[in-house]
Amino acid sequence: LQKTDLIMPLKGYITEGLLQQNVGRYLTTGSTLAMVQSEKDIQLILEVPEHDGILMQKGQKAYIRLLAFPGTSVEGIVSRVEPAPRIEEGYNRVFQVEILVDRHDLPWKPGITGYAKVHVGWKPLGLVLLRPLARFFYVEIWSWFP
Repeated sequence: LQKTDLIMPLKGYITEGLLQQNVGRYLTTGSTLAMVQSEKDIQLILEVPEHDGILMQKGQKAYIRLLAFPGTSVEGIVSRVEPAPRIEEGYNRVFQVEILVDRHDLPWKPGITGYAKVHVGWKPLGLVLLRPLARFFYVEIWSWFP
């Protein structure tokens, strides 16, 4: 085993795995040693609040600005929307939305963060601005009464 080499089947980064802590341990068939991220397919994960997550659909265009590259905008396409929201930090529910990006000229690293805008269609400005207020009245205030 000392002369055994593990070869990654793709060019990329190890994103998860405690390789140093697994030295000397026996692994069974099917055990995960590490998770890798391909350099070829750049995938971003957005956590979208529940009230906006219902607007997300596969194929929508996304615009991304990363904190590591503040002057650069990146475009992508929504490739998957989680079918149900998950609870995060208390009672906040979020949908995970996956975005595929084609920008290979940036030195991408796993775990970088930023902001994204997803084009969900055109709506009059009044509706967009009044949506949170309407949600408050139709849901929150409604819940106060028997």
